[in-house]
Amino acid sequence: IIFHNSLVTECIRLKTRVGELSEVEAQLTAVKADNERLKAELLEQQKLRQSLAENLATQTEEHRKEVKRLDEELRTAKTDFTKLKCKSQEQEQEILRSRKELEALSTQHANLKKEMDCKAEQYLLEVTKLNESLQQSETEKSELNLLLEKLKADLQIAHEHNTNANTQNEQLQRKMKAMENDKNMIALQYEASNVKVSELRRAVHV
Repeated sequence: IIFHNSLVTECIRLKTRVGELSEVEAQLTAVKADNERLKAELLEQQKLRQSLAENLATQTEEHRKEVKRLDEELRTAKTDFTKLKCKSQEQEQEILRSRKELEALSTQHANLKKEMDCKAEQYLLEVTKLNESLQQSETEKSELNLLLEKLKADLQIAHEHNTNANTQNEQLQRKMKAMENDKNMIALQYEASNVKVSELRRAVHV
């Protein structure tokens, strides 16, 4: 019963982690939307730069140098944006791989629970039969003891399987936490890139 409750608890935890994974995927979708917005803003900045470049002939040398500096910063910002986009795509692939690992682990737990429930039912029937005839023969008593020993051995094996599954689950949890940290870092970098682009836009308008 204790082992069965442990399996139920583990399944609940797995469902919780699936929910957490869905939240991470939703956050990644939001980041991708911000990515498209930033791309549009960069395109607008490029148009502004082109328009400004066409008017360079009528501007002072100092102004032309400032425009050149802003142009270089804009190219740098575009390069940083491309790197962030690639990193975001890599993280999305990693999330998909982790989701498949989580689904495989959930299936393994479900199969283990089903197998143990079936064995427990079989052993219960056998133990009941042997208990009914225990008074009739010492030989049957010995058979019962052997059956109980086999049950203990099978339960020990199941416990070891469950321990291995828990270890895999802990490893996956650490991996998901690391991915969450990477996602937060990308979000901070996106925010910094947005601020920089806004500053460049104001500078170009000046």
